[in-house]
Amino acid sequence: MFESQESTPWYRSLTGLIAASLLLPPLGLALLWIRRDTATKTKILATLCIVIWGAGSFYLIRAWRISSANDAHYEALERHRQQQAAAPLTGTEQAAVPANPQAAAATQPVNGASPATAAGAAAPGANPAPETATPQKTTGRIFADRIAMAVTMRWQC
Repeated sequence: MFESQESTPWYRSLTGLIAASLLLPPLGLALLWIRRDTATKTKILATLCIVIWGAGSFYLIRAWRISSANDAHYEALERHRQQQAAAPLTGTEQAAVPANPQAAAATQPVNGASPATAAGAAAPGANPAPETATPQKTTGRIFADRIAMAVTMRWQC
């Protein structure tokens, strides 16, 4: 009287095979080859299509990640850095730049410390405050920035 209708699981349906082939080509290949009701010629042709789709999507994703937009951004960044390095200092900026860069690095406040704290640390006979930067920390930060830049440049190639 009442007939039960069995539904096929998603991995056995044609829709599941197509969706898996488009989203995850290796899974689509596996699902294709475990199907028993498909002819071998059809499996071979579908395998070629899935491999071409997978290779093409891999290439497009890789090209998108290493796009010319990223190159243009880094070129603009380098031009801005060169402009900053080549720009002459104004009178107020020259007054702010000391003659001894190591002494300047030692007196710059770190972690939001007030300039008074940094000036107090530079006073003769005063103990240096723990929140003031040392030349080693500044050198370490420059070194870390250069490593990050080298890694970024390596992944662009």
